Amino acid sequence: MRPHPTPAATRVGGSTRSLVIRVRALSGASVWGPEAVDASTSSAELRRRVATALGHPEGKVRLVLQLSTDCLASGDVGELPATDVSLAEAIGNPAASSQDIVELAVVLLTEMLDSQVCARALPGVYVAESTNHRVTRWPLGAPGRGEVVAGGNGRGQKSTQLAGPRGVFVDVSGRLLVAETGNDRVTCWVPGATSSILVAGGEGRGDRPWQLSEPHGVCVDNAGAVLVAEAGNHRVTRWPQGAEVGEVVAGGRGPGSELGQLDTPMGIFIDQRGALLVAEAGNSRVTLWRPGATQGEVVAGGRGAGGGPPPPP
Repeated sequence: MRPHPTPAATRVGGSTRSLVIRVRALSGASVWGPEAVDASTSSAELRRRVATALGHPEGKVRLVLQLSTDCLASGDVGELPATDVSLAEAIGNPAASSQDIVELAVVLLTEMLDSQVCARALPGVYVAESTNHRVTRWPLGAPGRGEVVAGGNGRGQKSTQLAGPRGVFVDVSGRLLVAETGNDRVTCWVPGATSSILVAGGEGRGDRPWQLSEPHGVCVDNAGAVLVAEAGNHRVTRWPQGAEVGEVVAGGRGPGSELGQLDTPMGIFIDQRGALLVAEAGNSRVTLWRPGATQGEVVAGGRGAGGGPPPPP
């Protein structure tokens, strides 16, 4: 626990008791706060404040507590109760330490995951098995003991099935995103779920704004939006939370080697500043697309396919 340097604390019964609350989206991005809150505030009142600030119906907002302030993927978490219990009671009175001000991280769950409870992020290696139509997680230090965390019910389009999964991404809260080339969609699986939520595509293969074509790479940006590398459409699209259509953020001008084009993008990565890296199988290169750019910059390859040494400078 770390003291927060700025907010004023309240004094209750002669002792200082203030909690600094920061609400984060499932992606880890801060969406509310940090704000000093009296430890006697009820969890229901905190939920009401957050819902009002974000413009969400109160009944569609659930808060999952994370005591670690360094990384949402570490430490135990649990959902804050909906009853009028004080925050100090709900979180087990962590301010019993010498710190007067305790900073807490809280994960926000809205309509997208309303029927699911996000328990914790599970470390390990996640493998997309395209021919087994499933994703397995292999805990670190326990070889040979993988477990099915998505699909595994045969090839199909049901919410319990996958078809040709190619790309996977696990965010800081443990939410698993799966890009399915066979279903031309991206689905979301929260820890412990036996069925998925549709995030992008799923409307047949095509190049319309609501469709995907051969999705491979997938990742999440700071705002919680899902980015998808579409090998068949030679583009990368961005899908904000709850969106029914995607917007093109790279490529989308047909296959080609011009800087405004992509050719069979397979892998993507986005950094904290919003810079997007795209690995293109068709162009044997990696391009960097800055936020709002209409062209990429070649940062690796781009001289044709081959395995020889790089040319001299």
